[in-house]
Amino acid sequence: MELKEAIKKRRSIRSFTNEEVKTAEIKEILQIASYAPSINNSQAWEFILIKNKILLQKMAESVKTVLNKIEKSDNQNSEQIMKKVEWYSTFFKDAPALITIIQKNYSTEIENAIKLSKSEINELRNYPDIQSAGALIQNILLTALDFGYGTCWLSSPSIAGTELETLLNVIEGKKVLAFVAIGKPLTTPQIPEIKNIDEVFTVIE
Repeated sequence: MELKEAIKKRRSIRSFTNEEVKTAEIKEILQIASYAPSINNSQAWEFILIKNKILLQKMAESVKTVLNKIEKSDNQNSEQIMKKVEWYSTFFKDAPALITIIQKNYSTEIENAIKLSKSEINELRNYPDIQSAGALIQNILLTALDFGYGTCWLSSPSIAGTELETLLNVIEGKKVLAFVAIGKPLTTPQIPEIKNIDEVFTVIE
């Protein structure tokens, strides 16, 4: 599949068939995706592929518990909105597999040259570690499509990051960053409306 075709064809898939996700194929997808650019070529990521339905259910329950602890606004639709948020945050439990992206600590040369903490440097540089992970995840989504898989990038389960790190035995110095639900698509959404480039494009010459 050509890159242009893959980019246009990619969709966020949230319903999957029961067809098995092959571990060997996921490893190949992740290997290819790892060619993404990263801050100082740190490649500060690790992956956990979760197929265990009991564990996926426990993860979803942890996310649900944390969501339910958040104080709701006075908006009369808040309950309805939060039910929708809950589903979008936990549907991964029904996916054939879930890729968890773990971010590792990394160091850069600039830390040895200026008197700022790592977190201060990261903020000044507009979080290049997060940007690196975004490039990686987009590669995962596009490569998975080429393998015939549907995917959905999830960030909302990270609201229960501490609880999920405990369930996944993520050690200190690493943290759960994002997730990709993956499987064979049951249905494929229609093409979303994309802004015309002229609406968002400026040239300075």
